[in-house]
Amino acid sequence: MPVWKNLERKTAKLTGGERAHFQPLDVEHEHLAIECKHREKLAVWTWFKKLEKKAKGKMPVLVLKEKGKHGELAVVRLENLLSLLKAGDEHGI
Repeated sequence: MPVWKNLERKTAKLTGGERAHFQPLDVEHEHLAIECKHREKLAVWTWFKKLEKKAKGKMPVLVLKEKGKHGELAVVRLENLLSLLKAGDEHGI
């Protein structure tokens, strides 16, 4: 089975969603729009690993902005995102 397909299945299981076959998104979820990308190398990992070393026990959040574009992206580890979502559910958020 292709690695990208395993990533979609794992992500669906962890998030409580379902792997979407032939749909616009890779994982169908009630609250999240999830796409999975598996690549040989991503520069984001280099930046994120450096941030994790500096985080000193705090949750690392890497914010990305493309020059000349509107909006930013926040990168967090999937397990941290799941913890945040669970905490939100427990507090009715």
